[in-house]
Amino acid sequence: MSDERDCVVKLVDDHGVEHSVRVRAESVYDAALKGLSKLARIGWESNGSQIGWVVVEIYEEPTVHRRSCREYARMD
Repeated sequence: MSDERDCVVKLVDDHGVEHSVRVRAESVYDAALKGLSKLARIGWESNGSQIGWVVVEIYEEPTVHRRSCREYARMD
């Protein structure tokens, strides 16, 4: 089973334009590399010197725990 998660990789170029792509990756480093590669495949060009920051957002399915208030009150 893979530990890949849905990620959004964003960067802002030296013109102040934000570029973002979605990728699946196992680590922040992997996501950044895949994101930059995907941006290059869709036509964004850079030698890296025009990038100020790369932001990686990681998304996971939420974990939900549900109990009635009465159950919590009985735990006291």
